[in-house]
Amino acid sequence: MLTLGRRQAIAATAAGLLAPAPARAEAKPPITTRILIEDARLWVAATIGKDSPRLFCVDTGAPRNFLRPEIAHALKLPVKGGQVVGGLGKRQVAGDIVAADDLVIGGALRIPLTLFVLYDFQQGLPPDAAGLLAAGIFTGRDCDIDLAAGQWRLWPSGRPTAPDMTLLDSRFIGGDGRGLWSDKIEVTAYVAGKPYRLVCDTGAPGGILLFSHAARANRLFDDTTPFAIEPTGGFGGRAAKLSRVMRMGPVQLGPLTIDRPLVTVMDPDQSSRFSDHDGVIGLSLLQLLALSTDIRLRKVWATRNDRPVPPDRYRPAGIWLDRTDDGTVAVTVVGTGSPAAAAGLRAGDVVVDPPTLAEAIVRTNQPPGREVALGIRRDGAVSTVRYTVRPYL
Repeated sequence: MLTLGRRQAIAATAAGLLAPAPARAEAKPPITTRILIEDARLWVAATIGKDSPRLFCVDTGAPRNFLRPEIAHALKLPVKGGQVVGGLGKRQVAGDIVAADDLVIGGALRIPLTLFVLYDFQQGLPPDAAGLLAAGIFTGRDCDIDLAAGQWRLWPSGRPTAPDMTLLDSRFIGGDGRGLWSDKIEVTAYVAGKPYRLVCDTGAPGGILLFSHAARANRLFDDTTPFAIEPTGGFGGRAAKLSRVMRMGPVQLGPLTIDRPLVTVMDPDQSSRFSDHDGVIGLSLLQLLALSTDIRLRKVWATRNDRPVPPDRYRPAGIWLDRTDDGTVAVTVVGTGSPAAAAGLRAGDVVVDPPTLAEAIVRTNQPPGREVALGIRRDGAVSTVRYTVRPYL
């Protein structure tokens, strides 16, 4: 008996192995493709030419499709140019652009010509992901993204009227009209009563991330507000400055309202403005909605599905450790409201026990309920600070 994992099952469906013959023979709208949320990623299967189906992550925050170089070389895809790509961390990487004839997504949607940027993801993607499919697979046609049902429904003749859906304050942005850059979906969400323009980004596993210029304009880095520490990054590597996770709310996006979700805010001193939008809304919140793209209006419709709000996740350690220029291990940030702050730890404290950064990180990254003991040196005096890790946001 053949046992298939969830990802392998959608790949088999794309190859027609699991679909009954009548369903393959009838080509009635809508055309339905299986999609899957797993490991904080949105997955779909696709076939390039006569190759076997491969698994791709769908990244609606990406303007370009990406493919692993070894796959392009194996398929002998022709190089059509080059592209420099980057991200929040500002590191830029040059990659060849290759052309793939006859891309079939989910065994249902056939695209005659697709351009991919070659990129070596290394640790950036699970090893079974062949690459990323960009926002254009949704913004290039009328379709429903129903994450609760695990379906992507394509409407070849245009989306039907859906009285249960709400037209979001939204627009398509960033496309060049020639297929080199995909349109992305921008929506207006209200956070604590203030409007923010956010890109729907299924490549971001979390909820809402506000960029540095939004944090600066709204004075969100307030040291009196409890926060946890979070590094932020993307294609361009990790941002130079640490972000903060804090409770903000309520958050409202069309039919979706959440009282006090966690919001990640980039340091206002991180960089100059590098985008026209204020941040992104990631997969953990997007999965609570069924979305429908309207190509004629260049807007998005939405309705709340029955998926529960995912549990909060943040780093409860409450401190950030780093190695200083002289090789010592020091506390660089202490989160307001954290047990570490209540125990008296301060930025600048030198950690002497444990002696290495790796050991100190392991000791502090404990689950709630565990005690942490750190030997620190401050103003020449050595002492031991103890505290119990607990949720504090």
